[in-house]
Amino acid sequence: MGGLGASITAAFVLGPATGAAVADLGFATTSYLAAALAGANLMVAALVVPESLPPSQRAAHTVSPRSPATLLAVFRRRSSGILLLAGLCSTFAFASMEATFALLGGARFALGTSEVGWILAGAGACMVIVQGVGVHRIARQCGDRPVAVAGSLIMMVSLLGLPMLSLWGTVTTARLLCVGFSLVTPTLATLLIRSSGSTSRVATLGANQSAAAVARALGPACAGVLFDQRLALPYLAAAVVAAISAAALRLAAVSTARPRQNLGRLSAGPTKDRS
Repeated sequence: MGGLGASITAAFVLGPATGAAVADLGFATTSYLAAALAGANLMVAALVVPESLPPSQRAAHTVSPRSPATLLAVFRRRSSGILLLAGLCSTFAFASMEATFALLGGARFALGTSEVGWILAGAGACMVIVQGVGVHRIARQCGDRPVAVAGSLIMMVSLLGLPMLSLWGTVTTARLLCVGFSLVTPTLATLLIRSSGSTSRVATLGANQSAAAVARALGPACAGVLFDQRLALPYLAAAVVAAISAAALRLAAVSTARPRQNLGRLSAGPTKDRS
């Protein structure tokens, strides 16, 4: 799960870095380049990415018409529901920072588009390192749940400091925030799989993605409104939400503290979840 997360978060390096490199060419050029990349991604997915299931096994994995009910069952189950709340809150907090960081940099330090892009690229590099190399080793030693809780707490502290520090303090804190989010994401996914019970793991991970999508819609909207009121408000609100994520992960401990079964490589950490 950590390796998959690292491949996704590589975009947090390449995206801002590419945007910073072409920023002087204008917003339209940057938008057309992003559209071209999206189109290339579509072509690769359609023509190059192989099907994961052979034809003989596809019928057994056809999505059921009852899948909405299965998805709803994931939210209703206490163990997975609490974890989904934690994931929604952590993503909400991170998306709030993403949406307003450029505004914060411009208001406090007169940073331009290019400077913000390079700062975010550096923060994205921290995410790749943590998810690709560090998180599975830490989780193996400490357990998935404690690592996820620690990541949420790191996010909370980082968000509190972001609007109050010097330029270099802000840059460092943004990187620390990304480290915290990188600790939460793969370990939370592992905990969700462990809590799936008789429900399809695909439905469980799908519910997690749905919760994250909701958070990425609400986070920037709320952060923008709060930023208009006062510069520090979106970060203070996001810190509170990150604290809720940490509390939810603690509450979910009893429900998810059982041995893994047949998870294979999906696990980011050990078979024993230490409290």
